[in-house]
Amino acid sequence: MRKTIKSKKSFAFKKRRVPLLTPIQYYWSKMYKNKSGFNFGAVFLIIENGWMQLSMDEKHFLNIQKSLLQKILNDEKYIYNCYRNTKIFGNKWLKWCRLNLNSDSLKNNSNIELFNKISKYIDFYEDFARINAAPSICAADRLYKYFKDSMLKKYSMLEDDINLIISPTKPSYLSLFNVEFLKISLQLKNKLEKCKSISLKKDIFLEVDSQIKNLVQKYFWIPFDYTGPDIWDEAYIVKELKKELKNPKEEIECKLNELLQYSNKLRRQHSLIKKKYRIDQGSLGLIKSMHYLSSLQDERKAIVTESHFYLNRLMIQISKRTNISVSRLYLLSRKEFGDVLIDKLNFDDELNRRENICIACTYPEFYTVFSGEKALKVIRDNNLKLPSEVDSDDFDGRIIRGQIASPGIVRGRAKIILSYKEISKIKKGDILVSTMTTPDFVSAMEKASAIITNEGGITCHAAIVSRELNIPCIIGTKIATQVLKDGDLIEVDANNGIIKILNEK
Repeated sequence: MRKTIKSKKSFAFKKRRVPLLTPIQYYWSKMYKNKSGFNFGAVFLIIENGWMQLSMDEKHFLNIQKSLLQKILNDEKYIYNCYRNTKIFGNKWLKWCRLNLNSDSLKNNSNIELFNKISKYIDFYEDFARINAAPSICAADRLYKYFKDSMLKKYSMLEDDINLIISPTKPSYLSLFNVEFLKISLQLKNKLEKCKSISLKKDIFLEVDSQIKNLVQKYFWIPFDYTGPDIWDEAYIVKELKKELKNPKEEIECKLNELLQYSNKLRRQHSLIKKKYRIDQGSLGLIKSMHYLSSLQDERKAIVTESHFYLNRLMIQISKRTNISVSRLYLLSRKEFGDVLIDKLNFDDELNRRENICIACTYPEFYTVFSGEKALKVIRDNNLKLPSEVDSDDFDGRIIRGQIASPGIVRGRAKIILSYKEISKIKKGDILVSTMTTPDFVSAMEKASAIITNEGGITCHAAIVSRELNIPCIIGTKIATQVLKDGDLIEVDANNGIIKILNEK
């Protein structure tokens, strides 16, 4: 057994209720081979009873932040180039997935061919991460702090204006989907009003069949996240259209116009802020970098999520060949897929241990996985926290603090949403509390009066979407999902980054 390298100080930066090692463990494995100069040091992926948590060596994280900021200040196109290269490589990756990881292709592959395909998928995953992992994970908070301090020092800029001017004018995937969806809804509504005899039967949806298919082709992946299995298929779109068509035509038109006018409205607001403070060219370059960083986050998530859908098709086929459940296959490493597919090795006992507790350790020199007592020893030796542990230093009993992503003050009932399967808990006016929002949370976010997350920076998904929806949002609380309970009456003061527990259920 290799000797582990002890991390002097680490911190958790991602936590999800989805236990998987592959493909997430390979997000860091090529950081040490590229020419970017970034070194993540030790990265730890902990699985504990259904939870996944990523932790990183703090010293290396801070060094990467410092290096990234310098790159951005020296080259105002640095983040733009990351965004552009992410789109180019992502399209290449998805093209390969669509061709090679569809069900018809996979069922005709030999076990060796399946192993080669999962190896190829992991190669794509590593190379994709090499393009954007460092800026996506490390840049936002440091760049935002630098920009905010600069604006306060140079112009005494109001914080509301700071947050407004860094909001990207490029619509998110959520907005793009909603625009197309509402256009179809309005087309059907007009048809229903003209022909009173037509009812919401299947026939009327045949008239927009090609538009529905196009919508599905573009956005089916939104609710999939890491392991699915949900997608937005034609049946889902029709069901949602039926719900939307119950609303008055004026309401549909209003929602559509708001979305269509959002980018232009934001551009006008940006222009007024620039004139108000007479912002110099250097600062304008930083603003562009913030915009592209937000777009990079959205683009990266979209590409990775769709790729996860195709990986799941591959996992389903491997499961049929090995009699290992799909959920347990996600706990194997690249080499171990060869062990079960080609060498027919039995991993039942090891997978039992990994489901309970395991840790994948990525170091500059090597990568390894520990389970059971060995995993617990590595976790303690590196001063890591388990996903189930709460940092008491971040909570005083009644007040939770975080970073402002979208201003405003509301009161409402907390609803803890840890996965897409729980979004039905959200009712109109509830406050959505999650580790981090992802595109599959769309419908819940639209009902929420405010959003609170454990994780995230100013350019994260929750921050982008909350500003589009114009609702208060506080991110980076670290502990909200572990401290708050469903039904707690809370006040979200997103003007000051404070959540107050008013009445526990």
